Amino acid sequence: MSSFLNQIFSQLIEFSPLLAVFVLSFIITLIMTLIYKYTTDQKRMKELRERLGQLQKEAKAAASDPKKMMKINSEMMTINGEYMKHSLKPMLISWIPVILIFAWMSANLAYEPIMPGQEFNITLKFRNGIGGEVGISSSPALTIVEGDYVQQIKNGTAQWLLRGDEGLYTLTFTFQNKSYEKKVLITNRAEYEPPITQIGNSNLTAIEIGNRPRKVIQIGKFGMGWFWAYFIFALILNSILRKIMKVY
Repeated sequence: MSSFLNQIFSQLIEFSPLLAVFVLSFIITLIMTLIYKYTTDQKRMKELRERLGQLQKEAKAAASDPKKMMKINSEMMTINGEYMKHSLKPMLISWIPVILIFAWMSANLAYEPIMPGQEFNITLKFRNGIGGEVGISSSPALTIVEGDYVQQIKNGTAQWLLRGDEGLYTLTFTFQNKSYEKKVLITNRAEYEPPITQIGNSNLTAIEIGNRPRKVIQIGKFGMGWFWAYFIFALILNSILRKIMKVY
C-alpha cells in the first residue's frame, strides 16, 4: 500500500500538499460511501431516516406534553439503535483501507522534508536527573554546524545543529556504553524519515529530528496540518457524495 501510494501521490505532494490532501480526502470518503451503500439495506435505512424526521416534527409539536414526548423519545431511541446496528458493519469494513491510507498520510504529510544544505537540529532527551556525556557520529558524514562531537547533557537534553547533502544518513549516538541509531533523510522530494523515535528501558528517552511540521493551509499566522484539512474536506465531500449517490 505504501509503495503504491508513493508512486501515485509523491509528485502531487511536491506540487501541492493541499491538493494531495483534497484528492486523498475524496478517495477515502468515496470508499467509505460505496462500502456503506452496498453493505446496508438502503431501503430500510431510508425508512428509518424518514421516520426519524417525522418523529422530530412530532416532538416539536408535543413539547408541552411530557407523556407524549416520552413515547416519542423512546421510539426515536429504538430507531437510532437499529440505525447504528446497520451502520456498524460498513464502519468496520471501511476502517481497514482508511487506517492504511491515514498511516501513509501521517508518514508523508505531517512534516516538511529536510532539504540539501538546510540546517536542522537533532535533539536527544533524557530522564530527569540524568547527566554525563553523549557522542554523535554519522554515516555518511554530516557537517556539524553547532555543537561538539561529544556533548554534556544539560537540562535533560543534548542537541546538535547539522547540515548535509542529499542522501540517507545513519546517525549513531553513544551513551553509557550503548549505541542508538537514527535515520535522517535529506532530499528535495516530499519524503522524510519519522522525526521522533521513542526509546524504552533507557535513560535516553527520545531522539528527535528537527523537521518542521507541514502546514497544508497557511493564511498569515494561521496554519492547518493535514489532519484538520482532511477533516474539513471529508465533512463537505461526505455530504455531497451521499446526496449524489442517494445514500441514507
